[in-house]
Parts: sequence; C-alpha cells; structure tokens
Amino acid sequence: MPTISPRFNGGASVLDRPIPDLFDHKANLEARAWAKSAVSPGISDEDRENLVADMREQLRGKLISELRDSFCSMYSTRLRAAAQLTELDADFADALGGGGSPADLFADHILVAARGFVAAMHDLDCRINKQEARAEYDALRRELEMAERARLGKRKAQKRLARVLRSVSDGMWQYLPAEFDPDAALIDPLKQLAHLPQSLRSIENLPSVKRRDLERAAMVDLAKRVGDVLPGYNCSLTAYADKDTGMHGVGIDILKQIGAAAGVVRDVTTWRSVVAEARK
Repeated sequence: MPTISPRFNGGASVLDRPIPDLFDHKANLEARAWAKSAVSPGISDEDRENLVADMREQLRGKLISELRDSFCSMYSTRLRAAAQLTELDADFADALGGGGSPADLFADHILVAARGFVAAMHDLDCRINKQEARAEYDALRRELEMAERARLGKRKAQKRLARVLRSVSDGMWQYLPAEFDPDAALIDPLKQLAHLPQSLRSIENLPSVKRRDLERAAMVDLAKRVGDVLPGYNCSLTAYADKDTGMHGVGIDILKQIGAAAGVVRDVTTWRSVVAEARK
C-alpha cells in the first residue's frame, strides 16, 4: 500500500534558514518535473523519491553557484573596471585578512540582500488563495466520498485516492486539520472525511489578497536592499539608462537575475519601475 506524507513542513521562519536552502522549493519543483519525464513509471515510490532528492540537491547547488559566479563576474567586469576600485580592493583585502576577494565579498553581500526576496517568493509558492484552496478542498472531499462508496476493497479506487492525496499542494496542507491522516484515508476514507469541515472554515476566512500585489511589494523591498549594498562599491541603483551608452545600470541586472532565480522573470522595464518606486 502506498503511503502519503504531507510535504508542507511548518516551524521556524524560512528567513532563519541558510541562503542556499531558500532555493529548496524551486529546486524541488524542477526535480519533480524532471522525474515525470525522465524516470520510468514502473519505479517504486521510494526509489523515485530518492532520485528526486538527489536531483533537488544538484539543482539547488547549481542555482546558488550560478548566481555567485554571475555576481562575481559583474564586479570584475563592470563595477571594478568602471569605478577603478584599486584602493577599495586593497581595503577589502585587508578586511578579509588575505582570504577571499572583493568579488566574493560583493557576491556575498548581494546574496544576503536577496535572502528576504527569495524567502518571500518561497512563501508565496507555498500559499494558495481562497479560490484555489476551495477547489482543492472540493476535489479531496469528492475523492474521499468516491473511495468510501467503492468500499475500499477495490484497488483502483485506492490508487486514485493516493494520487489525489500526493497532489495536494503545500499550501493546502496548512489548512487541513492536524487530525487528518492521509495514510489512514486509504483505509478508512469516511473517518478522514469527517475532519474536512474544519479546514473549510479556515479556507473561508482567508483574506482576498492578490498574489501580484504581494509579489510587487517583495520586488520593491529587494530593490531597496540591493540599493543599500551598491553604494559600498561606488555604485548606485538607478532606474535610468546611461545617457551615453543607453545601457541600464548593473543594479537592474542584479535584480533581474535574483528575480529569475526565485521564479520571478520580469523585463527591464518592469524592474526600472520597481526601482523608481523603491527610491520614492
């Protein structure tokens, strides 16, 4: 019999987790998408989860490594060259005690500035709105009722219910009562069905907040944090393009890359408007 385990883990704030761990959710989504297309459907659930876990670690490491390399390159090719930071380099070398480089320090500062934004996007991905929660609730209730009518002796009904339980989103698990046991639902769906009305009350009390508004607020906060870092490197965050070259500033590229890494892919025009709002 398959076992179902809730994927949502409550507890400490995501902001308390190390920076690389904040990419767990994005890496997990990509790893599961990879498993659907690349892993044999006949593999056991345990083996599949082990493969997904291995791929998740690879993807998470790749995400953080690519960001660090990109920010180090930005420092070397655009910030240092443009501002001729020879004396600043020497100061950083002294501060680092000879270990590391100004480019490494710059990358670390930017990653720290990115922490809150990546955490906010992680939380948004784990959150569902009232309509989504109600749709998942209705689907789960319907499948439990169907499994009960099938008298559970039929393996087909049990497998179908197992698939539905595995597809419950992280956000929905937050609203299912503690008494709801997904593994027990495969054996006695009627008993677990009785727990669902508790989650419906929580769902109906959800505020009607649009994701795009929360996302925009997080983007503005990110711009403010990156804007606080750049002056330490003789640079500033600006929404305007260079009047001679027509190129946008390095800050816009930083925001775009952080956004893309957290799943928020936006064009230069959008990030310029975010920067303009952050500077008000």
